[in-house]
Amino acid sequence: MARKRKEMKKTKVEIIPMIDTMFFLLVFFILSSVGVIKLQGIDINLPKADSAPAVPTQKQEKPDELIVAINEKGAVSVNTKVAPDGEITELLKSELRSQLQKKNISTPLEEVLKETTVVISADPKAMYAIMVDCMDQARALGIRQFAIAAQQ
Repeated sequence: MARKRKEMKKTKVEIIPMIDTMFFLLVFFILSSVGVIKLQGIDINLPKADSAPAVPTQKQEKPDELIVAINEKGAVSVNTKVAPDGEITELLKSELRSQLQKKNISTPLEEVLKETTVVISADPKAMYAIMVDCMDQARALGIRQFAIAAQQ
């Protein structure tokens, strides 16, 4: 009785499923990293409010919203630009001018200031006096609309 030896099959490494897996991982990381990016403002721990509206995913098309962020140490910034010594008057003007230029709006700054909304995004540990001072500086420019940001 003669035994027949089985021949070993040559193994193949299929590269196409590996390429598909790599593309899937690439798309996954790209999409997940896009959702992590904050669009405006600095990182602040906001106080929680049950009735707070959801945070918008994109900035509105009209240039009438400026975000004033105050961290727990009292540092103030306007749309990610740090204000020296908490003086936000010039920063508010320059940020609004840059928004008007980006959108090619030729309305005079004084008219736009009346319709501008300042969103105050403050850490719960931030001093109340700093928030009031920021609002006072904005009112001196002619801004009359304010909002306080809260976490849902």
